[in-house]
Amino acid sequence: MKKENKVVRSKLEKCEKLNKLLSEEKKFSYLELTKLRNELRDFLRNQLISIDKLSNKTILMDYTGGEIIERSKFDKSAKLIVFKSKMFKDGDEIRGIKGYFVKNGKIQLKIFKRLDKDIYVCVGNSEVFSVNKGKHYLELKSKLLLDDNTIIGFYFPEGINVFYSKNAENFCIVHSDILLGDKLKLSNDKCYTFSLGVMGYFN
Repeated sequence: MKKENKVVRSKLEKCEKLNKLLSEEKKFSYLELTKLRNELRDFLRNQLISIDKLSNKTILMDYTGGEIIERSKFDKSAKLIVFKSKMFKDGDEIRGIKGYFVKNGKIQLKIFKRLDKDIYVCVGNSEVFSVNKGKHYLELKSKLLLDDNTIIGFYFPEGINVFYSKNAENFCIVHSDILLGDKLKLSNDKCYTFSLGVMGYFN
């Protein structure tokens, strides 16, 4: 009987040692997996940050708008101009505004969705920027993602603050305040070219 107990005790001790080894191995594997997962997550996060910084470099971006040059006129009586020559597509994204500003002031982007041939509705706004006199690029805090059949406008709370000329028909001057949800009818009359546009990635 004593001999049998000794054999059973010996087997039990072996089982306990084996169980301890398996537990330690499992714990080690879990720690290693957690460490690897954290390292991979940090690596991907850093890569995404690098890609985002690179994508914000203007040399890689598309530009649409008027040529950024000093022109002969500016009109501070109105507050909104709409760039009608570029109909944006789904997935287009705006990263910033580029312009030749007459003086210090403020500017805001507005997004319009086409409802009918010349009828649009205001569906979005950017933050309001403070701008200084001269040529400047203004980077948006958050990129604006656009849908099909959208155009953009530029709102100047203190009156239009950009040079323009009458030698083309890219922009329309709007003499009424357009708020989010308001409709806008664009006319082919009184259209000009402004030293203003947007930068981003467009299809």
